[in-house]
Amino acid sequence: MDAPRGSESAGTPLLLSDPRRVGVYLLLRRLGHGGMGVVYLGQSPQGRLVAVKVIRPEVGRDPEFRARFRRETANARRVRGFCTAEVLDADPTGEPAYLVTDYVPGPTLTAAVKGRGPLPPAELEQVAVNIATALSVIHRAGVIHRDLKPSNVLLSPTGARVIDFGIARALDATSVLSRDLARLGTPAFMAPEQVQGIEPTSAIDVFAWGGVMIYAATGRLPFGDISPAMLPYRILNEDPRLDSLPQPLRDIVVVAMSKNPADRPSAAQLYTLLVDHPSPATPRRTGLYTRTRRWGVTPAAADPTDLTDGADLTDGADLTYRADRTDLSAGGCLLTAAIAVLAVVAILITAVHHFLPGDDEPGANDLPAASRKLAAHAVKADDNDLALRLAVAAWRLAPTSQARVALLDVGWSLTDLAKISGHTDKLSGVAFSPDGRTLATASADRTARLWDLTSLSRPQPLATLTGHTDYVTAVAFSPDGRTLATASQDRTARLWNVTDPRRPTLLAVLSGHLDSVFGVAFSPDGRTLATASADRTARLWDLTSLSRPQPLATLTGHTDYVTAVAFSPDGRTLATGSADNSPRLWDVTSSRRPRLIATLTGHTKRAVGVAFSPDGRTLATVSWDKTARLWDVADPRRPRSLATLHDHRDYVYGVAFSPDGRSLATISRDDFVRLWDVADPHHPHLVFKQLSPDSTSARLVAFSPAGTTLATTSYEHVGWLWDIDPADLARRACATPAHRITPDEWRHYLRNVPYRAPC
Repeated sequence: MDAPRGSESAGTPLLLSDPRRVGVYLLLRRLGHGGMGVVYLGQSPQGRLVAVKVIRPEVGRDPEFRARFRRETANARRVRGFCTAEVLDADPTGEPAYLVTDYVPGPTLTAAVKGRGPLPPAELEQVAVNIATALSVIHRAGVIHRDLKPSNVLLSPTGARVIDFGIARALDATSVLSRDLARLGTPAFMAPEQVQGIEPTSAIDVFAWGGVMIYAATGRLPFGDISPAMLPYRILNEDPRLDSLPQPLRDIVVVAMSKNPADRPSAAQLYTLLVDHPSPATPRRTGLYTRTRRWGVTPAAADPTDLTDGADLTDGADLTYRADRTDLSAGGCLLTAAIAVLAVVAILITAVHHFLPGDDEPGANDLPAASRKLAAHAVKADDNDLALRLAVAAWRLAPTSQARVALLDVGWSLTDLAKISGHTDKLSGVAFSPDGRTLATASADRTARLWDLTSLSRPQPLATLTGHTDYVTAVAFSPDGRTLATASQDRTARLWNVTDPRRPTLLAVLSGHLDSVFGVAFSPDGRTLATASADRTARLWDLTSLSRPQPLATLTGHTDYVTAVAFSPDGRTLATGSADNSPRLWDVTSSRRPRLIATLTGHTKRAVGVAFSPDGRTLATVSWDKTARLWDVADPRRPRSLATLHDHRDYVYGVAFSPDGRSLATISRDDFVRLWDVADPHHPHLVFKQLSPDSTSARLVAFSPAGTTLATTSYEHVGWLWDIDPADLARRACATPAHRITPDEWRHYLRNVPYRAPC
């Protein structure tokens, strides 16, 4: 079969190493490549031009990837072809695995902007509406794009088209790629909750839409072309540059890029905003939110499968979309204004149906509401087995925050993951490397150890760090993961090169403290080290030269041991914990001239642990008074007490925030590790409480970078890893038939939702 006319100008010629055929598709040209695989221009047996994405072999061999790829491509095939490249075919089990979509001629938005500069206003507006249309349709199918960026927008003759929707989720399961953040999305367009590791919702696509608009209008990335290390801070704390965006698009982008996902419009509401051209400068007081409340639509969905978030159309409107589908798929991006009217009418009708006062029974397609209802029954159930069945079903219906809490609450028996053994005396420190591949432990046996976490269920020893002459009390990795700091009762701290964790080498010994060193912490930029000592001081060290660290300053004022140090995420504030009962906050903007700015009072015994939330707005402290406390430190000069966490029955030693900031872990000498929901720091509540398997004075706790694993230490010679990933817990629960909800139980709790086997 001859290649179709014009195909020879697309992409580049095939390489000698490229396949010539995949499945039934003839490969003609190479269109591009990325972390997931190579995209080819292909031809179907009927002569239709298609895009064929061939998955990299090392990715495709991962069984979990294949399973998730199968599910996600099935979801993606439900997406209609309005302003998208429709998914036509896929073979998740093939060798190689591949995905086939419409071939969309035209450059990517990235190529267009680089080639001819920012888009003119009229074209910019049309592209904005086209992408919003695509997102509305994608979300309506229960799919989240997860990686919307300029290179995933094609400027076709019929308007902008969005490609690669929903497929990024399959990569989340892939062990090969999960260690490479650059391949798990595009950081420049990530929403704050993605940076924090929070379970994503469709609101992340709306945020990314705003970033894409900034790029299309200015040629600039939304938060600047800066180093990857600084980008998360800007996304979490700074506003994007909007000075070159025309009105009213600028005001719509402001709302779309709200830091709080609940303040963003849904894709369908975004679509209507673009057509109506209101001016929503302030999210909570604008016409947008007046309109959504009048419709009865929540401003932003809480869950990725919330169909109302994507303007769940009535049957009549759905038939209108289906009319003459072939023509609309090709030219639907030119009909968006007419579709907008139908969408608004459909939203009104849907809102009346779903949000009538007193109608609290989930509808047949309202899976997030059904998930929340099952989760509520799970945490109230007296029968533990029934509670677990309900929680698993809730999570598998939709991964709502309520289902996560319920599964952790009732699935505690599934959380023990692995034992860390090898030290010959009690463990006194623990830390994950930034990439999550390595764990460091400190011990009274005068050593620190490194552990390979390639298999979390079977951690393997990598190296033992020797040289300290007394207890090793603490360990901390540098932000780039290349350096490890250790502290010891021998009055020193040490720096180690752990670039190769199998062959660590000593870089430097930091001397100067007059008594035991209890804590170490790197600043976020890795240039400064803080140490805490029994000599009642903390010290700052210049790490410009890792082999010759220099003392910068000594922080004095505590009247007893300084037990812990922690930098705020922006590096401007240092928190210290002390046996004098009063944690302190220091301004370390000038590391040579730190200043005491606040003393936190309220603890009645030693305040031995401190931890900042990822956004830097909350500080957690723990004490021998059997409590943990949360403090508002948004203005560190005027900290305010938010809440006191009770339930501990003995000294509280360890504290850590999850990477998304929604959970807090504490560990106590009562031998329990506790997990608290602190999404609302004014009203924290206990989610998970588990007895340490060795029942011997649990000491310290740390979250993995992904937030799915906890590491704890004890006064025994071992540590423990805990699985707190709801997806893992659900999978493990499903392995036991008794944990699978029955159809009768389902019908008892969900009258309107058809039974779906959760396992």
